[in-house]
Amino acid sequence: MSEQNSSQVIHLILTEQQRTSFYSSSEVIACSHVDRELIQALTDAGLIGCRHIDVSEEGAHAENGENGAEQQRYRPEDLLILRRVRRLQQELGINPAGIEIILRLTARLEALQQERTTRPD
Repeated sequence: MSEQNSSQVIHLILTEQQRTSFYSSSEVIACSHVDRELIQALTDAGLIGCRHIDVSEEGAHAENGENGAEQQRYRPEDLLILRRVRRLQQELGINPAGIEIILRLTARLEALQQERTTRPD
C-alpha cells in the first residue's frame, strides 16, 4: 500500500453557519498541520482563543490525546489563523517569534480597517 493511500485526510468546511462550532485539539492539529506546541504557544500569547469545554456536562467522550472531563476547543476563526501560521512557517520559513509579531500586526491592521469603515465621516 502506498504512503499516499495509507494517510488519512480530514477536511473541514468553514461556513457562516458553523460560527458557533468548536473543534477539538486533534481536529485542529490534523487540519492545520501545525504542531501542538506552537498551537499552545499561540493560545498562551492570546493569538488564538482556546475554549475549555467540560465534556462531562455534555455527555461527550474524551478524544484521542485529550484526557479528563475538560477539553480544549477552537473556533473556526482559530483554524483559519493556524492555516496562515502554517504558511508563514513552512512556506516562508518564519520562526514562531516572527509569526507572533505578524499575527499581532495583522490583527491590529484589521481592527483599524474595521474602525475606519464603521466610523461616520
